[in-house]
Amino acid sequence: MSKNNLNPNLNPKTNFKTTRSGFIFLAHGSRRKESNQEIKEVFTRVKKIMTSDYDLWRVAFLELADPSLSVTIDELVEREGVNEISVFPYFLAAGNHIHLDIPEIIEEKKQKFPLTKIRLLHYFGYSKNVAKFIAEAIKVNS
Repeated sequence: MSKNNLNPNLNPKTNFKTTRSGFIFLAHGSRRKESNQEIKEVFTRVKKIMTSDYDLWRVAFLELADPSLSVTIDELVEREGVNEISVFPYFLAAGNHIHLDIPEIIEEKKQKFPLTKIRLLHYFGYSKNVAKFIAEAIKVNS
């Protein structure tokens, strides 16, 4: 936290609000380490394409693997001074995790960090381009 009035969202030199953004690529998580590594590799490729859009990038898992979404949000806010976080669920369909579990965690963090804007983006499967990606994958594998 900065020394001025313990608000990490204020620049200690100017006392003006600064924006420091974070992006969380959220996947389900697996007991299988290779699956989690595969998610991290996808995340790295996405990050290379979009590096200028966010200050800090993190990958997190909802369950079965670390780091968790909860811990990742805490670290971005408390250690890194991030005051805007976007969470992208890398999930294909809108099941209970999308409708219940993830929004519940985000709401808890909004209560814990009221000065931080935490935004839940649409999940991967919501994109209208998913059908194109699937069709392309089928063609490549045929």
